[in-house]
Amino acid sequence: MFQKGDLVRWNEFYGDVPIVRDTGIGVVINSQKYDYFGDKPIYIYRVYRKKYNDYMNFEDYTLENLKKEKK
Repeated sequence: MFQKGDLVRWNEFYGDVPIVRDTGIGVVINSQKYDYFGDKPIYIYRVYRKKYNDYMNFEDYTLENLKKEKK
């Protein structure tokens, strides 16, 4: 799960095919939790995309955290 302010690499795919169409770096602005059936919630993250100077929504599997974890 990502937090507000996290630096992430976003990946945009061609539909449901795991082929990357575009990628870049951005910052998580906020998140929304959707709990449709109770088993596993889906998180949607609003990300500021530096490359395009805009905002876009991404699911968690399309994002990679670029912040290194401290031990």
